[in-house]
Parts: sequence; C-alpha cells; structure tokens
Amino acid sequence: MISLVLALIFAAAAAPFDSLDVGPVENGLYEGSQSIILALAATLFLVGAYRFRGEIFYVCAVAALLCVFAVTRETPRCSSSFYDGGACLTADGKVYVFLAVVAAIVAILAIKREPLARRWSEMQFFYAVPCVLIALCLVASEVFGTHIYVWLEEIAETTAYLQILMLALLVNLRPAWFDARRWNERASARRNGFMSNEHCPSRR
Repeated sequence: MISLVLALIFAAAAAPFDSLDVGPVENGLYEGSQSIILALAATLFLVGAYRFRGEIFYVCAVAALLCVFAVTRETPRCSSSFYDGGACLTADGKVYVFLAVVAAIVAILAIKREPLARRWSEMQFFYAVPCVLIALCLVASEVFGTHIYVWLEEIAETTAYLQILMLALLVNLRPAWFDARRWNERASARRNGFMSNEHCPSRR
C-alpha cells in the first residue's frame, strides 16, 4: 500500500513534465525515477550479499542481478529514436554495466567462499509475500501496457520497483526475518519441546 501511494505521488509530480497524451516520455522524470529506484535496490542487495551468508547471500546476489537488468531495460539507449535527452546508455554500455555487477558478485563469492545454498525450499515466508506482490504488479503493468493504458502501466511498474527497494532495505535492516537457519532452529526447538512434553511422565 505504501509503495502504491508513493507511485501515485511520483505520477502526480511527473505529470506536468511528461506528455499526458502519450504517457511518460522516454527517460522523463517518471522513467528516470524508476531507474534510480532500481539502482538503489541493486546497491542494497549487493551490500546484503557482502554482509550476509547462506540463503540471504544467494537471494541478494540474484536480486541484484535482476535489478541491474531492469535498470538497463529502463535506461534508454542513446541511439533510440524515442530518446529525448538526459541519462542514457549505449548498447555496449548496458552490457558493461551488467557484467560489472556480475564481476562484483563473483568477487564477493570468492572473498567469502560461500557454500552453495542448501535448499531453495528453505526460502522464508518473508521472501514469498513481497515476491508475489511484486510479480502481481509487474503482471498488471504488462496488462495495462497491452491495452495502451501507459500511465497505469508505469504506476504499476513503479509500485513493483518500490516494493523491491523496500525488500532490499528490510533484508539489510532485519536480516533475522530472512534467515532460514534461524527459523528452522526455532521450529526444531518447538518440535523437540513438544516431544519432550509428550514423553515426560506427569507429576502427581
């Protein structure tokens, strides 16, 4: 809900600078804000990959790559016929940016010598909920784009990107929420305590 409200605020702020007839201009205020949001999220996920181990490391690494891919998608090519000024990347520049992040993740992996994640099935509820919401927003943006509701498409996209940024913040601020080992240990302790109570003779 917060991300949707922020996306609507972005849309209202960008409207005077973009064409209301055809929707947000390429690399206008609205499109540019999406690239900035994704770049911030990618940076936070890289920080998370450096700080944490186990499943959190791998989730952050994959998320950082996806965010950078989205940044290169949202940032226009300098040679594009739709480009009207502002920040841009050449076709080769987009590849170099993505490869630079891949190299950073490989370097972190080499420094930390992180073992492979044990089981993807250990991904926590705290990943599942935001990922489902993000996916729903992206699907909605594709539906709106297909029906030429450009502003609605951009609002849905920005909502998804803000949710990604919030997830990146939470991973760094509340890593315990996303630690599979912590939750598995708690569940195991509860099960063991329950079994002990079942087999413990009642005192008279």
